Amino acid sequence: MRACIVGVCGLFLLLSSTSVFAVNDSDVAAAQADAARAQGAVTAAQSHVTTIVKALRDALEISPEYTAVKKELDDSSAARDSEKDKVLDQLHGTQGYQDACADRDRIKNEVDEDRKEGAAPEDITAAATAAMKASRAVNKMDDDALKNDPDYQADNKRYVAANSAMRQLEEKFKMSLSGNADWQKAKADLDMANAELTAESGKAAAAEAALNDEREQQALSRARQAQQQAQQQQQNQNRR
Repeated sequence: MRACIVGVCGLFLLLSSTSVFAVNDSDVAAAQADAARAQGAVTAAQSHVTTIVKALRDALEISPEYTAVKKELDDSSAARDSEKDKVLDQLHGTQGYQDACADRDRIKNEVDEDRKEGAAPEDITAAATAAMKASRAVNKMDDDALKNDPDYQADNKRYVAANSAMRQLEEKFKMSLSGNADWQKAKADLDMANAELTAESGKAAAAEAALNDEREQQALSRARQAQQQAQQQQQNQNRR
């Protein structure tokens, strides 16, 4: 009788350990392959959209309107930068500016020394505040020099206008894409490919999670069965 019980338990354990999963490795591999194909379709669709946009942009950038605005933007930027350098070079050569820079650097060094020497926090804070004010004073001298130079202001106004014109062209280009039939078709294909990728990726993740869950449940079941078998064997030995 005891041998029969042990034999039945062993057979049950063997059948449980060789049971077939509802989801197996091949199911997961197939779902992952579908997701990979969907990713490839997204990559191809995105590449097609990029190609179309590039062709349209290339056409824009050789248009007379764009080239004229681009030239004005470049010329006005160069003129503004040149005048800025001229104004600041003149300012930086003055004794007043050099003295302000020297004060700024001296105070900054004092802050560094206070920190190294472990000065009181309130002393360090006061020195840091003074250093910040000194730096702002130097920056204000630069700003005031540019603000008071009529040539720089004229060049800057010209640059701002050119930059605004370029931004308007860029906005116009973006809006024109939605009316382009080729772009519309490519964008729709991309959206569809992305939706398919989301679905296939979800299926792959679900299949993998289901397989892992089944494996975990099977492992727990085998552990319980092994424990039951050990307990039964112990009981049989105790009866002897």
